[in-house]
This record gives sequence, structure tokens and C-alpha cells, in this order.
Amino acid sequence: MGEIEGWNYNGELKLTPKGRLNFEDKFDDELQFGLMTLAKHTLKTEIEYNLKGVVPVYDTDLMLPK
Repeated sequence: MGEIEGWNYNGELKLTPKGRLNFEDKFDDELQFGLMTLAKHTLKTEIEYNLKGVVPVYDTDLMLPK
């Protein structure tokens, strides 16, 4: 739809000037909300999947994490 420059904690998107010129009229609040919901879910799923095999290990002889 356009180039996204960033977003705030309310889920409102900030488009780059190029994105605003080309797509601002098509990028309504409902589409922004849906995109943010999908992005948050995707990010959460990817982080959880990649952390699944991570386990902390501690060296008791040196009293340091490995």
C-alpha cells in the first residue's frame, strides 16, 4: 500500500511522503488497524518460535552464565 515510516502505541501508522501521496486515501483506519493486528501477531509468533529452544545455562564452578 505504501512505505511505512513508523507507528505509535495506539497503532496509528505514519507513512512516508511517497506513501502519503500515493495511498493515503486507500489506507483508512480499518486497514491500519488490521495491518497492525496482523503485524503484532506475526512478530509475537516469530519471537516465541525462535525462543522455544533457548535455555539458560549456568557454570556453578565459575559462578557465571555460559
